[in-house]
Parts: sequence; C-alpha cells; structure tokens
Amino acid sequence: MLKINHFIMLSAFAAGSMLAGCSDDYPSATENPYANDLLSIKIINAGAEGNTVVEGTIDEDAKTVKFPKLDKSSDFAHLVVSATMSDGAHLDPESDTLDFSMDDATTQVTKTIRVKNHNRYKDYFMTVRKRVPVYGANFEKGTVVCDYTGLNIYKYISDAQTRCTDFDGTYVLFCYRNPTADDPSAPGAHLLRVSDLEQGKVEPIKLSLEGISGGTFPYNCGALAGGHIYLASLSGALASPLRIYYYDTPESTPECIADIDVSQITDAAARHGDAMSVDLDQNGNGFIFLPSNDYTEVLRLPVSGYKTIGTPARIELQATDRAGMCMHINRIEGTDDYILSGARVNLLGSTGKLSGVNLSLCDEGLNSKSRLSTNTVAAESDDARLFSFNGSRYLLTAPICFGSASTATPGMFVYDLSKGSNVQEAFQNFNDQDTHNAVYRFLVGGSGISQPGINTNYYIEKDANGNDSVLWLYVGRTESGFAIMKFPAAKEDDE
Repeated sequence: MLKINHFIMLSAFAAGSMLAGCSDDYPSATENPYANDLLSIKIINAGAEGNTVVEGTIDEDAKTVKFPKLDKSSDFAHLVVSATMSDGAHLDPESDTLDFSMDDATTQVTKTIRVKNHNRYKDYFMTVRKRVPVYGANFEKGTVVCDYTGLNIYKYISDAQTRCTDFDGTYVLFCYRNPTADDPSAPGAHLLRVSDLEQGKVEPIKLSLEGISGGTFPYNCGALAGGHIYLASLSGALASPLRIYYYDTPESTPECIADIDVSQITDAAARHGDAMSVDLDQNGNGFIFLPSNDYTEVLRLPVSGYKTIGTPARIELQATDRAGMCMHINRIEGTDDYILSGARVNLLGSTGKLSGVNLSLCDEGLNSKSRLSTNTVAAESDDARLFSFNGSRYLLTAPICFGSASTATPGMFVYDLSKGSNVQEAFQNFNDQDTHNAVYRFLVGGSGISQPGINTNYYIEKDANGNDSVLWLYVGRTESGFAIMKFPAAKEDDE
C-alpha cells in the first residue's frame, strides 16, 4: 500500500513538471502575431496651399476616424495620409493618397479604410468634413430675456388702452393712451429700459405729455427710431386733428412736428392713427405711414432729419393690399423696398371672414412687386419685418388674431428666406418650397380680439469688430403681453 501511494505521488510530480516545461514553448492566447490596429493617422496636405497637417481622432471601439473640418479649398480628391499601424500592417490598397472628393452642396464624406496584416484585416470608417461658413442665428441657444405674457402679463398692455408698443434694443415703448380711465397713477406713454428687464426690474420711465392734446385720443400709437421717440394722435374724423409728436430723448419735452388737417387732403378717409410705421434711415430721412381705418388708403409723410415733416401724400391701396386698420409698412433696411402686412378682411362677401395673410413687397408708393402666397406663413401675420443677420435673411411676423372667430395663433414667428439673390427672388423661392416651417416661434397666448394691437421689432448687436453677434427679437400684443428674446450668431461647432 505504501509503495502504491509513493508511485502516485512521483507520477503527479512528473506530470506537473512536464506541463510547466511545455508552457515556455508556445505563445499565450492573448498575443496576436498579425495585429492590424490603426494607431494614428494624419492628413498632411490640407488647406489651399496643401501644407496643413491635421490629425485624426481614432475610436477603436466604434472603429471610426474623425478629422477636424478641412478648409474648403483643400484638394479633397487627393488627400495624402500618414498612418502608424501595428508592426507589419499596411493600408489596403497600399496607397497614401485617398479620394474624398465632394461637390459644392456636400459637406462631409465617409469611406472605409482597411488596415491589413497578412490575411487579417480591420476596417475603419473615416469621415472627412469640409469647413464652410456658418450663417444666421443659433435659435437653439436663444434665451428669453423677459416674458410678461399670460399670468405674468404687464399691467399696461393688458387691455385696449394700449394699442401700440415698440422696441429698439434699449427701450420698450408703451402708448398707454388713457391713464386716468382706470388708474390715475398710471404712467401714460412710457418706456421700460431693456437692461432693467434683463434683471427682472419693471420701472416705468414716464414721457412728458406737456402740450399733447386734441384728437379722438391725444396719442394712440408711437414708434422708436434712431434713439428718438414718436407719438401720434388718433384722428377719428376729418375735423379731428392728426398730430405727430417728437422726443429727442426720454427726458425731452415733446415737439409737435406735424399738425395735419386731414379734411384738406383730397379723398382722404376720416380716421387715421390706429397704427403708424416710422421708416427712417440712419440720418433720419424716410417716411411715416399712417393707414386709414377703412382699409382703403394710407397717408405717407416724408421726413428729413428725424423731425422735419413734408407734405402728406394720400396713397390709394390696391384691393389686394387693403390689410386693415392695423396694417404696417416696414422698410427693409438698406433698400428702397417695404413689407406691407396686416389681417386682410374679405370685402367681397358678407361674412367678414379673415382671408389669411397679406404680405406684399412694395416700393415707397406701395406698388406691389411680389407677394407671399396664402398659408406660407402664420395666418393673419402682421407687422412683418424682413432683415439680414449674420449672412441670413429672416422674415419676422406676428398674427393679429382679429375678432372672436379668429383661429390664428397669437405669437411671433421667424422664417428663413435666405434662398435668393434678392428679396423678390426670396419671395418666389419661399412660395415654391414644399414646406414653410418657422425656424423659431414664441407663443404669447390669448384669444381673438376686436380692438387689436400687434407689434414686432428686432435689434442687431455687433461685436468689437463690427460683426453681427446677437439678434434681439420683440413681440407685443394687446391683452396678451410682451416678450423679448435674444439669440447668438451661429458659430462653427468644431474642435
């Protein structure tokens, strides 16, 4: 029995020694004699001169290679690469020049590159991107500066005593027209400072009303232009004075710069002053437009040096441009073109139903050059403004929602009309699009109102180099409130 046990022990020791000796003669299971990893890769001929080197980022788990965006003048059809791979590995096919050519409309191309070692290989998805200019505003990174709508509505726009507001980036103007009706302490026509609103402060700056008198209302509408302030009376009859007042600064005493006897204007309608569009250039030259309440005509007042008013001209409106008492006519900055907008009432029938939108591109005589088709933008869009920001062209509108039967959506809408070498071409291209989605929208709430007041505006903030940096937008609506938002210029999001 003892001999058997001793033999077993010797046999086990010998077997263990044999296994230990054999382990030095074979490679471990984790070693790969034909590794095919891509360790690093560079493009060495990027840029217009072909002398820029960019290094790719390799994701071994995803088997992807990504490079920083290349200058659009790079020779994408003949990109020369320099790669480091596992010992004995090479690109298959064995070439250091790769074709990633792309047409003007294409901004990136992904192709498969293969790393081969003997008969073993591994594929990576290599993406090359073209650096192209980025335009417009980044609406995804916008912020709401203030929102005084809904349950948080600003008191002095909550009813029909305020039919008009405006915004110029520094102030918001409120034409609260009858301060003694409900609240003797109400501020009347006043400003709110935008920098205060950014901090959550609402501190009205009262405008002097010294010498403002006459009219159905001494002041009913107003505007901000070039750092100056304008108010206009509501002339409800031919015998009622139509007066325009000018403030050089918020602290100024108003000057009456126009006292118009409408009865002396041949064929003039009886009522003006429900809305006013002040369209002046940087020197204070241009026009003030005052539409009639009966939709048929507009009074156009020439302006020079901000406060010298010339002889009014009456402009008969084409039937298709009779957009209503809250019609607005806004000049496209840097051009002699204007956008005419307002809720258009169907005067051909007896229903009085609203018939969609009426946005017309006009000259200073309100002769239409082009129109946006119905249903391309939000129904009942008014106070439409067309402007450029950071290389993109945008249309800003706000629906009136006129009357209790209106089904339009109270708010503010922004559309991209960049496609086109000029505004007329942009209108046509936009009409021809299959979809007409807004790039940004802000809802202010509320329902249809019979005494409408709707206003929009924008302000473009520049950086130290004079480039567009921040786009500010404004919307205000009687009985709904007002809001301000801002958006940074779009920038390339790349390492």
